[in-house]
Amino acid sequence: MITLMKGYQHILAVVEESITRLSTPEGPSVLTFWAGPGGGKTTFLNIVRDKYARDALLLSGPWDFRTSPPEVLASQVLTAVRDAPNESKKLVLLDNLDELLHTGDGEPFFTFERQVLRELVRRGDTLIIVTSRAPLIQWRDYDVRISARNLHIPPLRREDVAEWAREQQMDPDQAFAISLGHPQVLAWLQEEPNIPPEEMDRKVADLFLNGLSGETRQLAEVASLFPVFDLAALRPVLSAEDTESFYSEYVERLEELIRKGLVFWDGEVGAYRFRESTVRRLLARGVLHRDPEQFRRIHQIAAGYYQQEAQRAAYLHRSLVSALYHTAQAHFGKEEAGKVCTRWIEDTLGTWLGAPWEKVLWAWKTGAGDEATREELQALLGPAAFERITRLLESAAHAATQIIQQVQEVNR
Repeated sequence: MITLMKGYQHILAVVEESITRLSTPEGPSVLTFWAGPGGGKTTFLNIVRDKYARDALLLSGPWDFRTSPPEVLASQVLTAVRDAPNESKKLVLLDNLDELLHTGDGEPFFTFERQVLRELVRRGDTLIIVTSRAPLIQWRDYDVRISARNLHIPPLRREDVAEWAREQQMDPDQAFAISLGHPQVLAWLQEEPNIPPEEMDRKVADLFLNGLSGETRQLAEVASLFPVFDLAALRPVLSAEDTESFYSEYVERLEELIRKGLVFWDGEVGAYRFRESTVRRLLARGVLHRDPEQFRRIHQIAAGYYQQEAQRAAYLHRSLVSALYHTAQAHFGKEEAGKVCTRWIEDTLGTWLGAPWEKVLWAWKTGAGDEATREELQALLGPAAFERITRLLESAAHAATQIIQQVQEVNR
Protein backbone atom coordinates (compact mmCIF):
# COMPACT_ATOMS: atom_id res chain seq x y z
CA MET A 1 0.00 0.00 0.00
CA ILE A 2 3.02 2.31 0.10
CA THR A 3 2.47 3.11 -3.59
CA LEU A 4 -1.06 4.22 -2.81
CA MET A 5 0.16 6.83 -0.35
CA LYS A 6 2.16 8.83 -2.91
CA GLY A 7 -0.66 11.30 -3.14
CA TYR A 8 -0.49 12.06 0.57
CA GLN A 9 2.59 14.24 0.41
CA HIS A 10 0.56 17.23 1.60
CA ILE A 11 -0.18 15.63 4.98
CA LEU A 12 3.38 14.37 5.28
CA ALA A 13 4.37 18.00 4.76
CA VAL A 14 2.34 18.91 7.87
CA VAL A 15 4.45 16.47 9.88
CA GLU A 16 7.64 17.97 8.46
CA GLU A 17 6.53 21.50 9.28
CA SER A 18 5.46 20.51 12.81
CA ILE A 19 8.85 18.92 13.52
CA THR A 20 10.52 22.12 12.34
CA ARG A 21 8.31 24.22 14.63
CA LEU A 22 8.83 22.09 17.73
CA SER A 23 9.73 24.17 20.80
CA THR A 24 8.07 27.27 19.33
CA PRO A 25 4.96 28.68 21.10
CA GLU A 26 2.64 28.18 18.12
CA GLY A 27 3.96 24.76 17.11
CA PRO A 28 1.46 21.88 17.51
CA SER A 29 2.53 19.01 19.75
CA VAL A 30 -0.29 16.53 19.00
CA LEU A 31 -1.33 15.76 15.41
CA THR A 32 -4.30 13.44 15.01
CA PHE A 33 -4.63 11.93 11.54
CA TRP A 34 -8.07 10.40 11.28
CA ALA A 35 -9.94 8.21 8.81
CA GLY A 36 -12.56 5.47 8.98
CA PRO A 37 -11.83 1.74 8.82
CA GLY A 38 -9.40 0.87 6.04
CA GLY A 39 -8.68 4.54 5.41
CA GLY A 40 -4.88 4.20 5.58
CA LYS A 41 -4.14 5.20 9.18
CA THR A 42 -1.64 2.46 10.05
CA THR A 43 -0.06 2.64 6.61
CA PHE A 44 0.40 6.36 7.08
CA LEU A 45 2.14 5.87 10.42
CA ASN A 46 4.44 3.26 8.87
CA ILE A 47 5.35 5.73 6.12
CA VAL A 48 6.16 8.37 8.75
CA ARG A 49 8.27 5.80 10.62
CA ASP A 50 10.18 4.85 7.48
CA LYS A 51 10.62 8.48 6.43
CA TYR A 52 12.23 9.50 9.73
CA ALA A 53 13.89 6.23 10.81
CA ARG A 54 17.33 7.50 9.82
CA ASP A 55 16.74 11.11 10.75
CA ALA A 56 18.47 13.02 13.55
CA LEU A 57 15.37 13.03 15.78
CA LEU A 58 14.47 10.17 18.11
CA LEU A 59 11.53 8.11 16.77
CA SER A 60 9.42 5.85 18.98
CA GLY A 61 6.58 3.58 17.86
CA PRO A 62 4.16 2.99 16.36
CA TRP A 63 2.35 1.70 19.44
CA ASP A 64 -1.04 0.13 18.64
CA PHE A 65 -3.75 0.58 21.28
CA ARG A 66 -5.79 -2.27 19.81
CA THR A 67 -3.19 -4.87 20.74
CA SER A 68 -1.65 -3.86 24.09
CA PRO A 69 -2.99 -2.68 27.47
CA PRO A 70 -2.80 1.13 27.81
CA GLU A 71 -0.86 1.00 31.06
CA VAL A 72 1.87 -1.07 29.37
CA LEU A 73 2.05 1.34 26.43
CA ALA A 74 2.08 4.33 28.80
CA SER A 75 5.16 2.96 30.54
CA GLN A 76 6.90 2.17 27.27
CA VAL A 77 6.23 5.60 25.75
CA LEU A 78 7.39 7.52 28.81
CA THR A 79 10.51 5.36 29.20
CA ALA A 80 11.46 5.84 25.54
CA VAL A 81 11.15 9.62 25.75
CA ARG A 82 12.74 10.06 29.18
CA ASP A 83 15.75 7.93 28.23
CA ALA A 84 16.41 9.98 25.08
CA PRO A 85 19.04 12.73 25.02
CA ASN A 86 17.55 16.00 26.18
CA GLU A 87 18.86 17.94 23.20
CA SER A 88 17.14 15.72 20.60
CA LYS A 89 13.74 16.31 19.04
CA LYS A 90 11.41 13.36 19.55
CA LEU A 91 8.66 11.83 17.43
CA VAL A 92 6.14 9.49 19.09
CA LEU A 93 3.70 7.44 16.97
CA LEU A 94 0.45 6.22 18.55
CA ASP A 95 -1.91 4.09 16.46
CA ASN A 96 -5.67 3.83 17.17
CA LEU A 97 -5.58 5.96 20.31
CA ASP A 98 -9.35 6.41 20.08
CA GLU A 99 -9.69 2.74 21.04
CA LEU A 100 -9.33 3.91 24.65
CA LEU A 101 -12.47 6.04 24.32
CA HIS A 102 -14.44 2.87 23.61
CA THR A 103 -12.94 0.96 26.54
CA GLY A 104 -15.41 0.89 29.41
CA ASP A 105 -16.53 4.44 30.19
CA GLY A 106 -13.61 5.95 28.29
CA GLU A 107 -11.59 6.73 31.40
CA PRO A 108 -8.47 4.89 30.07
CA PHE A 109 -8.25 7.60 27.37
CA PHE A 110 -8.22 10.42 29.89
CA THR A 111 -5.83 8.57 32.16
CA PHE A 112 -3.38 8.21 29.26
CA GLU A 113 -3.84 11.87 28.41
CA ARG A 114 -3.15 12.90 32.00
CA GLN A 115 -0.24 10.57 32.66
CA VAL A 116 1.52 10.57 29.29
CA LEU A 117 0.39 13.20 26.79
CA ARG A 118 0.44 16.08 29.26
CA GLU A 119 4.07 15.36 30.16
CA LEU A 120 5.12 14.97 26.51
CA VAL A 121 3.39 18.21 25.49
CA ARG A 122 4.94 20.18 28.34
CA ARG A 123 8.41 18.99 27.40
CA GLY A 124 8.24 21.07 24.23
CA ASP A 125 10.62 18.79 22.32
CA THR A 126 8.20 16.00 21.39
CA LEU A 127 5.76 15.71 18.49
CA ILE A 128 3.04 13.11 19.08
CA ILE A 129 1.36 11.70 15.96
CA VAL A 130 -1.91 9.93 16.69
CA THR A 131 -4.33 8.01 14.49
CA SER A 132 -8.06 7.75 15.16
CA ARG A 133 -11.28 6.78 13.39
CA ALA A 134 -12.68 10.28 13.99
CA PRO A 135 -11.33 13.68 15.04
CA LEU A 136 -10.25 13.73 18.69
CA ILE A 137 -11.83 16.69 20.45
CA GLN A 138 -12.39 15.14 23.88
CA TRP A 139 -9.17 16.42 25.49
CA ARG A 140 -9.59 17.56 29.09
CA ASP A 141 -6.11 18.88 29.79
CA TYR A 142 -5.70 22.50 28.70
CA ASP A 143 -2.10 22.14 27.52
CA VAL A 144 -2.99 19.11 25.39
CA ARG A 145 -6.13 20.70 23.99
CA ILE A 146 -4.50 23.92 22.77
CA SER A 147 -1.58 22.04 21.20
CA ALA A 148 -3.71 19.45 19.36
CA ARG A 149 -4.76 19.51 15.70
CA ASN A 150 -6.96 17.14 13.68
CA LEU A 151 -6.25 16.30 10.03
CA HIS A 152 -8.22 13.98 7.78
CA ILE A 153 -6.43 11.29 5.78
CA PRO A 154 -8.29 11.83 2.50
CA PRO A 155 -9.16 9.21 -0.10
CA LEU A 156 -6.71 8.86 -2.95
CA ARG A 157 -7.06 11.27 -5.84
CA ARG A 158 -8.09 10.07 -9.27
CA GLU A 159 -4.55 10.52 -10.62
CA ASP A 160 -3.06 8.47 -7.77
CA VAL A 161 -5.55 5.67 -8.37
CA ALA A 162 -4.71 5.81 -12.08
CA GLU A 163 -1.01 5.35 -11.31
CA TRP A 164 -1.82 2.39 -9.07
CA ALA A 165 -4.17 0.89 -11.67
CA ARG A 166 -1.54 1.04 -14.39
CA GLU A 167 0.88 -0.83 -12.12
CA GLN A 168 -1.82 -3.47 -11.61
CA GLN A 169 -2.64 -3.54 -15.34
CA MET A 170 -6.20 -2.43 -14.61
CA ASP A 171 -8.37 0.19 -16.27
CA PRO A 172 -7.77 3.45 -14.33
CA ASP A 173 -11.31 4.80 -14.76
CA GLN A 174 -12.87 1.53 -13.66
CA ALA A 175 -10.55 1.29 -10.66
CA PHE A 176 -11.54 4.75 -9.49
CA ALA A 177 -15.24 4.17 -10.19
CA ILE A 178 -15.18 1.05 -8.01
CA SER A 179 -12.96 2.36 -5.21
CA LEU A 180 -13.64 6.13 -5.16
CA GLY A 181 -10.06 6.28 -3.93
CA HIS A 182 -10.63 4.31 -0.73
CA PRO A 183 -7.42 2.42 0.18
CA GLN A 184 -9.13 -0.71 1.54
CA VAL A 185 -11.31 -1.08 -1.54
CA LEU A 186 -8.21 -0.82 -3.71
CA ALA A 187 -6.56 -3.50 -1.59
CA TRP A 188 -9.53 -5.79 -2.24
CA LEU A 189 -9.29 -5.02 -5.95
CA GLN A 190 -5.62 -5.91 -5.89
CA GLU A 191 -6.43 -9.28 -4.29
CA GLU A 192 -9.37 -9.96 -6.62
CA PRO A 193 -9.46 -7.71 -9.72
CA ASN A 194 -12.71 -9.26 -10.99
CA ILE A 195 -14.55 -9.23 -7.67
CA PRO A 196 -18.35 -9.27 -8.29
CA PRO A 197 -20.16 -6.02 -7.36
CA GLU A 198 -22.36 -7.78 -4.81
CA GLU A 199 -19.31 -9.21 -3.06
CA MET A 200 -17.66 -5.78 -2.98
CA ASP A 201 -20.86 -4.28 -1.54
CA ARG A 202 -20.91 -6.93 1.19
CA LYS A 203 -17.29 -6.24 2.10
CA VAL A 204 -17.96 -2.50 2.23
CA ALA A 205 -21.00 -2.91 4.48
CA ASP A 206 -19.14 -5.27 6.81
CA LEU A 207 -16.14 -2.92 6.99
CA PHE A 208 -18.08 0.20 7.95
CA LEU A 209 -21.15 -1.20 9.70
CA ASN A 210 -19.59 -4.05 11.65
CA GLY A 211 -20.81 -4.21 15.24
CA LEU A 212 -23.97 -2.16 14.68
CA SER A 213 -27.42 -3.52 15.39
CA GLY A 214 -29.52 -4.63 12.41
CA GLU A 215 -31.85 -1.64 12.76
CA THR A 216 -28.95 0.80 12.91
CA ARG A 217 -27.30 -0.78 9.86
CA GLN A 218 -30.54 -0.25 7.94
CA LEU A 219 -30.66 3.38 9.07
CA ALA A 220 -27.04 3.90 7.99
CA GLU A 221 -27.74 2.52 4.53
CA VAL A 222 -30.80 4.74 4.05
CA ALA A 223 -28.94 7.78 5.41
CA SER A 224 -26.07 7.11 3.01
CA LEU A 225 -28.32 8.33 0.19
CA PHE A 226 -28.41 11.80 1.81
CA PRO A 227 -25.55 14.33 1.61
CA VAL A 228 -27.03 15.82 4.80
CA PHE A 229 -30.05 14.67 6.76
CA ASP A 230 -32.09 14.96 9.92
CA LEU A 231 -34.89 12.86 11.35
CA ALA A 232 -37.56 15.06 9.79
CA ALA A 233 -36.10 14.29 6.34
CA LEU A 234 -35.74 10.57 7.06
CA ARG A 235 -39.23 10.10 8.50
CA PRO A 236 -41.19 10.14 5.17
CA VAL A 237 -38.55 7.88 3.59
CA LEU A 238 -38.92 5.41 6.45
CA SER A 239 -42.74 5.68 6.21
CA ALA A 240 -42.83 6.32 9.94
CA GLU A 241 -45.48 8.13 11.94
CA ASP A 242 -44.59 11.54 13.34
CA THR A 243 -44.67 10.34 16.93
CA GLU A 244 -42.56 10.76 20.03
CA SER A 245 -41.62 7.08 19.94
CA PHE A 246 -40.25 7.45 16.40
CA TYR A 247 -37.88 10.22 17.43
CA SER A 248 -36.69 8.53 20.61
CA GLU A 249 -36.11 5.26 18.76
CA TYR A 250 -34.15 6.82 15.91
CA VAL A 251 -32.19 9.19 18.13
CA GLU A 252 -30.78 6.09 19.84
CA ARG A 253 -29.77 4.67 16.44
CA LEU A 254 -28.20 7.96 15.39
CA GLU A 255 -26.21 8.03 18.62
CA GLU A 256 -24.96 4.55 17.77
CA LEU A 257 -23.76 5.84 14.38
CA ILE A 258 -22.10 8.82 16.07
CA ARG A 259 -20.28 6.58 18.56
CA LYS A 260 -19.15 4.46 15.61
CA GLY A 261 -17.62 7.60 14.08
CA LEU A 262 -19.74 7.34 10.92
CA VAL A 263 -21.86 10.48 11.25
CA PHE A 264 -21.79 13.77 13.15
CA TRP A 265 -23.92 16.85 13.61
CA ASP A 266 -22.68 19.66 11.36
CA GLY A 267 -23.74 22.88 13.05
CA GLU A 268 -22.84 24.99 10.04
CA VAL A 269 -25.45 23.29 7.84
CA GLY A 270 -27.82 22.36 10.66
CA ALA A 271 -27.97 18.64 9.86
CA TYR A 272 -26.27 15.30 10.30
CA ARG A 273 -23.81 14.08 7.71
CA PHE A 274 -21.34 11.26 7.19
CA ARG A 275 -17.85 12.14 8.33
CA GLU A 276 -16.45 10.85 5.05
CA SER A 277 -18.24 11.31 1.74
CA THR A 278 -16.38 8.35 0.24
CA VAL A 279 -17.80 6.03 2.90
CA ARG A 280 -21.29 7.42 2.30
CA ARG A 281 -21.05 6.93 -1.45
CA LEU A 282 -19.69 3.39 -1.16
CA LEU A 283 -22.60 2.43 1.11
CA ALA A 284 -25.11 4.18 -1.18
CA ARG A 285 -23.81 2.23 -4.14
CA GLY A 286 -24.65 -0.97 -2.30
CA VAL A 287 -28.25 0.23 -1.92
CA LEU A 288 -28.40 1.00 -5.65
CA HIS A 289 -27.06 -2.43 -6.64
CA ARG A 290 -29.32 -4.31 -4.26
CA ASP A 291 -32.59 -2.52 -5.05
CA PRO A 292 -32.53 0.14 -7.80
CA GLU A 293 -36.24 0.88 -7.41
CA GLN A 294 -35.86 1.45 -3.68
CA PHE A 295 -32.87 3.70 -4.37
CA ARG A 296 -34.93 5.82 -6.80
CA ARG A 297 -37.99 5.83 -4.52
CA ILE A 298 -36.00 7.19 -1.58
CA HIS A 299 -34.56 9.96 -3.73
CA GLN A 300 -38.00 10.83 -5.11
CA ILE A 301 -39.44 11.17 -1.61
CA ALA A 302 -36.41 13.14 -0.41
CA ALA A 303 -36.62 15.44 -3.45
CA GLY A 304 -40.24 16.23 -2.66
CA TYR A 305 -39.41 16.90 0.99
CA TYR A 306 -36.52 19.27 0.27
CA GLN A 307 -38.34 21.05 -2.54
CA GLN A 308 -41.12 21.73 -0.04
CA GLU A 309 -38.55 22.95 2.48
CA ALA A 310 -37.05 25.23 -0.17
CA GLN A 311 -40.29 27.22 -0.22
CA ARG A 312 -39.09 28.77 3.04
CA ALA A 313 -36.74 31.34 1.55
CA ALA A 314 -35.15 32.20 4.88
CA TYR A 315 -33.78 28.65 5.17
CA LEU A 316 -32.97 28.11 1.51
CA HIS A 317 -29.27 27.66 2.29
CA ARG A 318 -30.16 24.54 4.28
CA SER A 319 -32.35 22.91 1.64
CA LEU A 320 -31.18 23.95 -1.84
CA VAL A 321 -28.28 21.52 -2.28
CA SER A 322 -30.31 18.58 -1.00
CA ALA A 323 -33.32 19.49 -3.16
CA LEU A 324 -31.17 19.51 -6.30
CA TYR A 325 -29.13 16.46 -5.32
CA HIS A 326 -32.15 14.24 -4.69
CA THR A 327 -34.02 15.56 -7.71
CA ALA A 328 -31.02 14.76 -9.91
CA GLN A 329 -30.67 11.26 -8.44
CA ALA A 330 -34.38 10.55 -8.87
CA HIS A 331 -34.23 11.44 -12.58
CA PHE A 332 -30.76 10.19 -13.41
CA GLY A 333 -30.96 7.74 -16.31
CA LYS A 334 -34.65 8.39 -17.01
CA GLU A 335 -34.84 12.05 -17.92
CA GLU A 336 -31.89 14.39 -18.21
CA ALA A 337 -31.33 15.40 -14.59
CA GLY A 338 -29.72 18.71 -15.49
CA LYS A 339 -32.76 19.93 -17.44
CA VAL A 340 -35.17 18.87 -14.68
CA CYS A 341 -33.17 20.68 -11.99
CA THR A 342 -32.65 23.79 -14.09
CA ARG A 343 -36.37 23.98 -14.86
CA TRP A 344 -37.19 23.69 -11.14
CA ILE A 345 -34.81 26.54 -10.31
CA GLU A 346 -36.29 28.74 -13.05
CA ASP A 347 -39.85 28.00 -11.88
CA THR A 348 -39.08 28.59 -8.19
CA LEU A 349 -36.59 31.46 -8.27
CA GLY A 350 -39.26 34.13 -7.92
CA THR A 351 -40.31 32.82 -4.49
CA TRP A 352 -36.84 33.29 -2.96
CA LEU A 353 -36.74 37.09 -2.70
CA GLY A 354 -35.97 37.02 1.03
CA ALA A 355 -33.30 34.33 0.89
CA PRO A 356 -29.94 34.87 2.65
CA TRP A 357 -28.12 34.84 -0.67
CA GLU A 358 -24.59 34.94 0.67
CA LYS A 359 -25.25 31.71 2.59
CA VAL A 360 -27.15 30.20 -0.35
CA LEU A 361 -24.26 30.80 -2.75
CA TRP A 362 -21.79 29.40 -0.22
CA ALA A 363 -23.90 26.24 0.15
CA TRP A 364 -24.25 25.81 -3.61
CA LYS A 365 -20.60 26.42 -4.48
CA THR A 366 -19.25 24.20 -1.68
CA GLY A 367 -21.76 21.33 -1.81
CA ALA A 368 -23.09 22.42 1.59
CA GLY A 369 -19.54 22.41 2.90
CA ASP A 370 -18.43 19.19 1.21
CA GLU A 371 -16.34 19.30 -1.94
CA ALA A 372 -17.12 15.67 -2.77
CA THR A 373 -20.87 16.42 -2.76
CA ARG A 374 -20.30 19.39 -5.07
CA GLU A 375 -18.34 17.20 -7.48
CA GLU A 376 -20.98 14.47 -7.36
CA LEU A 377 -23.77 16.98 -7.98
CA GLN A 378 -21.88 18.48 -10.91
CA ALA A 379 -21.48 15.00 -12.41
CA LEU A 380 -25.20 14.27 -11.94
CA LEU A 381 -26.32 17.55 -13.52
CA GLY A 382 -23.66 17.86 -16.19
CA PRO A 383 -21.29 20.84 -16.48
CA ALA A 384 -23.65 22.96 -18.60
CA ALA A 385 -26.63 22.65 -16.23
CA PHE A 386 -24.41 23.16 -13.19
CA GLU A 387 -23.05 26.38 -14.68
CA ARG A 388 -26.54 27.54 -15.73
CA ILE A 389 -27.87 27.05 -12.18
CA THR A 390 -24.85 28.89 -10.77
CA ARG A 391 -25.55 31.87 -13.05
CA LEU A 392 -29.25 31.88 -12.09
CA LEU A 393 -28.44 31.91 -8.38
CA GLU A 394 -25.78 34.60 -8.76
CA SER A 395 -28.18 36.79 -10.76
CA ALA A 396 -30.86 36.39 -8.10
CA ALA A 397 -28.35 37.29 -5.39
CA HIS A 398 -27.23 40.37 -7.32
CA ALA A 399 -30.82 41.49 -7.87
CA ALA A 400 -31.62 41.05 -4.18
CA THR A 401 -28.59 43.16 -3.24
CA GLN A 402 -29.73 45.96 -5.53
CA ILE A 403 -33.24 45.92 -4.01
CA ILE A 404 -31.81 46.13 -0.50
CA GLN A 405 -29.60 49.06 -1.50
CA GLN A 406 -32.55 50.88 -3.05
CA VAL A 407 -34.65 50.39 0.10
CA GLN A 408 -31.80 51.67 2.25
CA GLU A 409 -31.45 54.79 0.09
CA VAL A 410 -35.20 55.48 0.33
CA ASN A 411 -35.10 55.15 4.14
CA ARG A 412 -32.22 57.61 4.55
